[in-house]
Amino acid sequence: MKQKKYIESYSDTNLKVLNAFKCSNDTIRVILELELTKAKIANTSLDLDVIVPKTLPIRKTHLVSLLTNIIDNAIENNFVKDIPIKVSIKIHNDYFRITVKNSIDTNKSNYIKELKTSKSRGHGYGTKIIKSIAKEYNGYADFLVEGELFICDVILSVKGDTNA
Repeated sequence: MKQKKYIESYSDTNLKVLNAFKCSNDTIRVILELELTKAKIANTSLDLDVIVPKTLPIRKTHLVSLLTNIIDNAIENNFVKDIPIKVSIKIHNDYFRITVKNSIDTNKSNYIKELKTSKSRGHGYGTKIIKSIAKEYNGYADFLVEGELFICDVILSVKGDTNA
């Protein structure tokens, strides 16, 4: 129910979400339409590369948590606004992979060592949630810096029984 309230909080702002993104998986489509709107509000953009089947053996609540945490963090921390945030969501063999790349301020120190929140709300649980979900699906979450890019790479096993 938290996810529903989260999405409704954005609909209450009377923002029109354009159906600018098509995807065979309805959950991912709805999340990405919301994230496209958030990016636009933040004066940045998302470059989406999504190839997924209609159904996935991943709980919808986990998809919402993963995608919103990863992409919200990228939008919030995208340093060069006119460089699009690259979002790749694909199935590779028996694995579901989400990779998000955003520009960073290289003058800030230790993106990786700390991974602490700079939010005034003081949350900072996003990376813990991402790692926990990855572990539940026998996968991993990796956070790294390459040049002037921050990269979040999450891989989940989609082999076996489904809890979706």
